[in-house]
Amino acid sequence: MSRVSTVRNILVSLIVGSSALTMAWNQPVSASETGPSGFNIGFDFSWNDAANPAGYSASFLETDGVTTNNCAGTGLTASTRTCNFVFDYKVAGATQASVKHAGRWITWSNPTTYVGGKPATSGCSSPTADSGTLGKAPLTLFDCFNTNSFGQVIYPAVSGALTEFRMSATCLVPSGTTPMELYALIYELNADATRIPGTAPLAATFVPLTSCPRATTWQGKTFRSTDFAYLTIPFTGVSLSAGKFYGVYFAGKGVPGTAPIGSGSALERAKQATTTTTIAPTTTTTTTPWSAFKSQQNSIPKTATTLARTTGTTLVPTLLPTLTTIPSALGVNTAISAMLPADESNFILKSNTPLTCVGASYFIIAVKAGTCSMSVAKRSNGVVVQTVRARVAASGASGGDIVAIPEPTVVYFANGTSTFRPSAPKAISSAASAAKNARAVFVGGFTGNTSKDKNNQIRLAQGRAVKTRAALRDAGVSATITIWTYGRTGAVTSGKTEVEQNQNRRAVIYIVPQAG
Repeated sequence: MSRVSTVRNILVSLIVGSSALTMAWNQPVSASETGPSGFNIGFDFSWNDAANPAGYSASFLETDGVTTNNCAGTGLTASTRTCNFVFDYKVAGATQASVKHAGRWITWSNPTTYVGGKPATSGCSSPTADSGTLGKAPLTLFDCFNTNSFGQVIYPAVSGALTEFRMSATCLVPSGTTPMELYALIYELNADATRIPGTAPLAATFVPLTSCPRATTWQGKTFRSTDFAYLTIPFTGVSLSAGKFYGVYFAGKGVPGTAPIGSGSALERAKQATTTTTIAPTTTTTTTPWSAFKSQQNSIPKTATTLARTTGTTLVPTLLPTLTTIPSALGVNTAISAMLPADESNFILKSNTPLTCVGASYFIIAVKAGTCSMSVAKRSNGVVVQTVRARVAASGASGGDIVAIPEPTVVYFANGTSTFRPSAPKAISSAASAAKNARAVFVGGFTGNTSKDKNNQIRLAQGRAVKTRAALRDAGVSATITIWTYGRTGAVTSGKTEVEQNQNRRAVIYIVPQAG
């Protein structure tokens, strides 16, 4: 019997009766502490069918990437009650029915036998000393889901834009391990949620793991609710209809299992849209003035430089970028390349002063007078390797490597949404025309400043930046487009009237043109 069939039979037996439940969880099972890269994610779970919302179900995909294997073991109806992941979501800003934890917490015990980086025996739980009649939690990427994509089926009660989707999770990140790239895809399912009827998802998005609680080992750990936090899955541009089933499934590099149908191109677009995205400033106490790098230019070749750092008694090669000469002052609405184009594949520019200067591809863009602090970080893990400063003046040096850039294009949005106002299409078209031959493009997302809900402002601002970038892509812009989420920071007015706040509900587009 295949592992998929075994999982289905276990899930079905859970709703038949207590004797079947006891028998199912007495089967020999074990769990992998880590995936092949050392990383793992555990998702909280509810086995309490009666308490769970109707019409929802945890869901696996068969290896065809199309057929669903839902927790109920059959097709779903509006009244189906079965097991679910712990999650919540909003449609058109309205909170929908959510799922709370209901399961036995695992005391984790690592298996002793692995085959191909996975436990020799796999199942939907780890051995535990806890007691109780409910199934166990968490379920993890490299425990239950070694050969299948998995996720959650939802059944919204209202129609409108999907404005929030969150799942409760915990992360295992052993020392020196880089978290995997996790992506989520959302599909409209058929009438009884047994298949993905189309060939492409409604949307795909990168799932930030910054809020995921981290442990360096799970061996001997007894999980508790405090080990979990909600991961926001930032879908944008998705509209749901009441009375229809939708499935959210996970995929990405390092995620085990057959990927859902149509995920390849969707994940690639999501990755391109996310590669240069920075959500919030990174702070550091170590700074080096730009002038410190001027004297190094003669000794640093125009290629990425490999130095050595000491770890105990071992020298470990460390790749560093080649930083270019920066003048003592930059002028507002100018840009300069901070490193070589070849370095962009390994490093990213992260602004610590985004109201003054921003990083776009390998360029620094000066946007406002003041002090500019910019970190150069490894793209693979975000580790900062250099932090430097420059002064931005109302007017500054020009010529040479400094590129004058046009005033930013401003795109406006409707209150509380990432819906363009009527003036936006013309502005996008004009910006896209100028950006088609650009070397880099930057988009910043803003909100009004009357709300005190910081988290909502960040999500809304990010949605506006992503929406603007997508519109530029649709208009044929192929240059690297970096986005930054400002939220209420950088508001152009503190006035409380609707007309005044509409000036804050915006995205700005900076374009670095070709030299000459």
